[in-house]
Amino acid sequence: MARLLPNDESGLGALEAGVPEFIDRQMNTPYATGANWYMQRPFNPSLPKELGYQLPLVPQQIYRLGLADADDYSKRQHGKIFAELSAE
Repeated sequence: MARLLPNDESGLGALEAGVPEFIDRQMNTPYATGANWYMQRPFNPSLPKELGYQLPLVPQQIYRLGLADADDYSKRQHGKIFAELSAE
């Protein structure tokens, strides 16, 4: 997080503002885990948005897949996962 939002002359960075803790807490809420969502099949992403969410993934799963994709991209482009890259 510090790489994305560093502490600098414009203000606090992500670490100082508690962003990692905030994300961790949010990813363990009923919303993020889909605890209070209707998650029964069929899932049809092509239906109108008015019919509600139509994917079999909850926010926590989508977030984790996004992090994994970012690391995969970083490995392909730079030979290291994102967290291991230098600031440059």
